[in-house]
Order: sequence, then structure tokens, then C-alpha cells
Amino acid sequence: MKKNFSVFISIILSLLVFVAGFAAFAQELSPKGEGHIDPILVNAQNTAIALDKTSYVFDGKEKCPKATVTYTEEGKKNVLENGIDYYVTYQNNTAPGKATVVVTFGNKYSGTLNSYFTIAPAKTVGIKADSRTYSSFRALWTKQSGVSGYEIKFTASGEAAKNIDAAASANSYIFRSLSSDTIYSVAVRSYVTVDSKRVYGAYSDIVKVATKKIVGSPKVNGYCSLTSRPTLEWKKVKKAKKYVIYRSTSKNGEYKKIGTTKALSFADKKAKMHKTYYYKVKALRRYRKKNYLSKASEAVKVKALKTVLVGDSVLESVQAYKTLPAATYVVKIGMGTYTFYSSYYYKVGGKPATGCEKVISCKPDRVIMMFGMNETAYKGNSGILEYYKYAIDDIKAARKGVEIILLPVSPTKPTSDKSIPKKKRINSFNKALKKFAKQNGCKYYDFTGPFKDKNGNLLNKYDGGDGCHWKPSSCKLFIEQMKKYVKNN
Repeated sequence: MKKNFSVFISIILSLLVFVAGFAAFAQELSPKGEGHIDPILVNAQNTAIALDKTSYVFDGKEKCPKATVTYTEEGKKNVLENGIDYYVTYQNNTAPGKATVVVTFGNKYSGTLNSYFTIAPAKTVGIKADSRTYSSFRALWTKQSGVSGYEIKFTASGEAAKNIDAAASANSYIFRSLSSDTIYSVAVRSYVTVDSKRVYGAYSDIVKVATKKIVGSPKVNGYCSLTSRPTLEWKKVKKAKKYVIYRSTSKNGEYKKIGTTKALSFADKKAKMHKTYYYKVKALRRYRKKNYLSKASEAVKVKALKTVLVGDSVLESVQAYKTLPAATYVVKIGMGTYTFYSSYYYKVGGKPATGCEKVISCKPDRVIMMFGMNETAYKGNSGILEYYKYAIDDIKAARKGVEIILLPVSPTKPTSDKSIPKKKRINSFNKALKKFAKQNGCKYYDFTGPFKDKNGNLLNKYDGGDGCHWKPSSCKLFIEQMKKYVKNN
């Protein structure tokens, strides 16, 4: 019996040895053991962190946005469970700046990923102004901790705002070289720098302050001269030594200084043709060895109108006597409306061109035309006006919005010369020309009043010697008359 029991025990032990050996053999085939699973390593390519809020405003409290984590495997997105698959902690989440969300993975995942959000500074408070003078004042505000600096928004009445930086350590800023008697607006906001970019807090309330008055502001009139230049004029301001001119391309835009003058007028020689500008002028007073500027004048709008003077020998004398040398002329002795429209007196681009084509090549905004002295003595009104209309239509077609000003035939002296038109004939044509101008969308300006005697004939002092042409004083009077017109129209 004992022998049988011993045999049984021996068999059991042999089986145990066999099982143990087989397990060892299997272990060699699978070193990590059957059923072992490696953890999944997360990274920015397979895992995304979405925060329910990515920006906050500083209030001294911790900011803890909720994080949703999504793992993508073989195109399938799986939302992981907080507290099981990952755990969230926060860093730098109480002060203005960049805060960090740290996601640490567990369960069948491993690794750590970060996400970020910003905390903007609080609204700047305590804004006020003091130390007001003729040309300066100081703005103050309550200093904030943990910010990188301040941005000051500074605006003068009717002008574009300017931004000025102040250091983080500052709680005030002195504005200098200002105009007197001018209202300025100031607002301040703080910022922190995050990844080389500014994160701003809210602007403070706006504070308005007026500098003291030391000199009056000029009242300015603006127009485009006959030489195509925007021109400004004003009356003398008491105690002003000089005047400073500023220009902008929009009414409420930034005005840049373009000149200083002691005169009561200024011509903008650097204005680009066809362009519209806005101008302001400030009076400058010298007081106790310092310069002080007045409040800016009201903005004046002026377009740089390319102006062309067109006509016969009467206008040609204005050019010949150099009465207005900077003007643009298309003039010729003996030219009438027919020859202006049909004769090739000129060249454009090296090719023969009519007077009308020459005018168009100048790209005019304003054309001043005076014809008739050479035609009214022998041609009827309709024949003269027919080619006037052809020319005007062509100019208008080529230059949309062009302003055309028609001038009457100037007065003559009674003479036996049949080639010189008499007063009655001139008056008839000028009457028809005025009506024609209205019908064809042109302006008509009668400059001739100062040239006439009590009988309506050319005054002796303006007669160039033949009863119809002008002398230098006549040309000067004509330009004075035309300047008055362009100033007021």
C-alpha cells in the first residue's frame, strides 16, 4: 500500500515538473508574459486638449478652465475620462500673463501634455490730469503689479488718436509741446507680453483736459490756385509771430506738419495733382523765450486741381509777359474754336496734336477757356459755339468730372480795323456764350468789369496799342480777377 502511494506521489511530482517546464518554455517564447499590454504613449499628434476658456481678466483669483482630452487612434476619436485616464493641474494661474494647464496621463495611457491660456490685466483705474500749462499737462493713473507696461491713447480734438508707451514702473506721463487752448483726451491700459505679443487690459475711463490759451487760432480759407496748387489764406492773429501748416488726407486723420511761414498765406507746392487734402493752421507765439502754438484752425478741404489756361492771343499775352509763369497754358495767337479743335498746332507723345488733344494730355481737373476775339468780327455765334461744344464734349469724355470755365471776349476800343470786333458784336456773343455755358454744364465768369470805361469800351490804360490786345498791367489785372474767382468758387 505504501509502495502504491509512493508511486502516486512520484507521478504527481513528475507532472508538476512537466507543467513547470512547459510554462518556462512558453515564457521564453513570450518574454513579457501572456496578456501583458504596454501603456499608450500620448503626444501632440495623437492627443488634443480643448479648454472651455482660453482668456481671463485678472481679479486675484485662481483661474481653472475645464480641459477636455481627445485621443485619436486609426482615425477614431476617443474622449478620455478625467480622474481615470488623466489628471489636471495648473501653474501660474493667478497673475496676469501666460498660465499653464498640465495634463498627466494614467490608466492605459502615459505621458504629460500642456495647454495654455492667458490672464489679461485688470482695467486701469484712477485716471486723472493735472499740472496744466499753455503747452503741457500730466496724466496719472493707479499703478498695477505684474504688468509689462502701459499704452496711453492720446487724442486732440478732431484728430486721429496716437498711442504712447509707458514703462511698467510708471504711473504718470507728461505731455509736452502741445497746442494752447486745445482739448485733449487721454485713456490708459496696461498689458503683459506673452510669446512676444501684447495682451491688453481694458482702457481706463477717458479724462479730458484743456491746455491754457496764449494765442488765438487763425480762420483759414482754402482754394486751388491757377497754378494748380492748394493755397491757404488767413488774417493776422494778434501776438502771432509765425504760422505752422499741417496736412492730412482725411478730415479726422493724422495731420503732419508741412511748413512754417511768417506770411498770411501758404501754397502747398508738394501736393500731388488730382488729390484731395485737408489743412489746419496754428499760430505760433514766442513768449518768455519759448514757442507756444494756438489751437488748430478748422480743417479746410482743398483738391489739387490740374488747371489749364486755354485761348487765343489775349491769353497768350498773359503767358508772354510771364504774369503767371507757373501756370499751364495751351494758347496761340490767332487761334479760334475751329482751329483749336481741328488744327495740329501741337505735339503729344511726339505726334501732331490739336489744341483740344493737347489739353486732354495735360489730364486737367479745371480748364479755363477764352476764345472769340479772332472770330466774332466775321463769324456768327452758332459757328463759334459749334466747335466750342465739340471741344468741350471731348474734354469731358476724356476727363470725368472736369470743371470748365468759359470766359467772355474782353472789351475793345472803337476802331476802324474791321478785324477787331466792336462792342455791340462782343456783347451779343458774350450773352450767347453765357447761355451756352449753362446749357452745356460749364461755368461762366465775366471778369471784364474793371477793364471797361463808362461806355463799355476798353480803358486806355489797359490797351496794348491796337485796341484789343493787353499790356502787362492788363494781364496783371486779369490774374487778380481770376484769383478772386477761384477763391470763392
